Amino acid sequence: MSIEGAIYDRLSNYANLTALTSTRIYNAEMPQNPTYPAVVFERIDDSPVAAMGSNTGLNESRWLVYAFASTRASMIDVAAQIEAALLRYSGTHDSTELHYINQVGGQIERPTNEIWAQVTELIIFYR
Repeated sequence: MSIEGAIYDRLSNYANLTALTSTRIYNAEMPQNPTYPAVVFERIDDSPVAAMGSNTGLNESRWLVYAFASTRASMIDVAAQIEAALLRYSGTHDSTELHYINQVGGQIERPTNEIWAQVTELIIFYR
């Protein structure tokens, strides 16, 4: 399983999140005219982790995870469940091992189309 598949697997099997979003969890791109609330995650960087001049077998990747909703309250609820599902998580999904997930930033946005969005930036160590 790819890292994208492992993240999707974790999010889509986290009951408190899917109670809010159902199956509306997307890798990189949301469909046109989506139903809200929804989650989109995308990788923005990925690099091997080295120690003492050698590759450790781990990768460090940076991700943006968006909580989209039609109301601010719903957006906050979805964002809280994303964080509960991912922060400090470690586990194996098929052959992909998620070793540690840490939040490094986040912000709330309100685009002009009246859809609320909160983006959370994460660092994920995996092999």
